[in-house]
Amino acid sequence: MGEIEKYRNKGIRYKDIANYLKGRGFRSSRGKELSAKLIERMLKKKIESDKKQEVKLGDIEDLEVIEVIPKIDYFDI
Repeated sequence: MGEIEKYRNKGIRYKDIANYLKGRGFRSSRGKELSAKLIERMLKKKIESDKKQEVKLGDIEDLEVIEVIPKIDYFDI
């Protein structure tokens, strides 16, 4: 996936990326030949997954530590 992102960020078309990867023997996870549309979908899914991960991590980073006050059991007094 890193190669696809790298070439796409350089402005290379999906079709050219698919042809390059096909030439190196890459196939889809189901064994099919790569196409421009498949490359586009793979990259789109990766970007969406990365965004979801950022949201989860962002929520954790925004948490604030608070002091926990022990519960007093009045029957023990």
